[in-house]
Amino acid sequence: MYITDDNDGLKTKIALPVYVNYGRIEDFEELEKLGINVSGKICIARYGKLYRGNKVENAQIRGAVGVVLFSDPSEVARNGTEPQNVFPNSWWVPGTAIQRGNIKLVKGDPVTPNYPSVDGAFRYKPEEVNIPRIPCQPIGYNDAWNILKLMDGQAVPDNWKGLLNITYRYGPGFKPENRARKLRLVVNNEYTSKVIYNVIGVIRGMVEPDRYVLVGNHRDAWSHGAVDPSSGTSQLLELTRVMGGLLMDGWRPRRTLVFGSWGAEEFGLIGSTEWVEVCIVTKPCLVNF
Repeated sequence: MYITDDNDGLKTKIALPVYVNYGRIEDFEELEKLGINVSGKICIARYGKLYRGNKVENAQIRGAVGVVLFSDPSEVARNGTEPQNVFPNSWWVPGTAIQRGNIKLVKGDPVTPNYPSVDGAFRYKPEEVNIPRIPCQPIGYNDAWNILKLMDGQAVPDNWKGLLNITYRYGPGFKPENRARKLRLVVNNEYTSKVIYNVIGVIRGMVEPDRYVLVGNHRDAWSHGAVDPSSGTSQLLELTRVMGGLLMDGWRPRRTLVFGSWGAEEFGLIGSTEWVEVCIVTKPCLVNF
């Protein structure tokens, strides 16, 4: 998540919350029809239907000062939120789990758009590139329940309801007994530069070596990555093992095979995007392997 500093040095917003369903354009248009203005508010949106970064972009365009994202049980706990129906007793998501992910609107390193992020490259300032300008924080549905159950305003239609045991309301703000309260959103992410690594394997083609078949998978994960990306990485490694065995037996493919284990995918497809941009500029793939 990319955000700007407030005067206190923290990424802090204090405002009334508004429930915006999935944060789609049509959801904001529905709020506008109802006379609900999200400008200066913190939008509460549930995951689903479109990329999380577009949810933040849609809110930002309409003047919101922050976004809170949550995974509704209707998407991640469809058998119910009771302990026996969620992890570790089931594969459905418990209320304490948080879905993490970047909200960038560009692929690769955002400060080197469409060219490789290598030593000596010109870099734009963060405020000069297309990245979100308002803070965003994901939460679990237990925390979402604690916010949404207090909200005031008209009850939402059925297609805006999830499976939390509350009456979903638009807001803005809280019910009379909590009218003086506001939502405080603090996100302490930092801009920083890090070196990332791609691991590339190549089997040169026999007939058309300058034509490439690319097979790849990212290996970085927000957490342990049991499903994403370790399942894909295990397949990539097994495929390269088999192909390597065939190569040692004298086989060689018609075209060049390139195997890529990409880094920093979770931060916005950085490893794979930057590798392609490097190839376009320096043609490293044309080296005789």
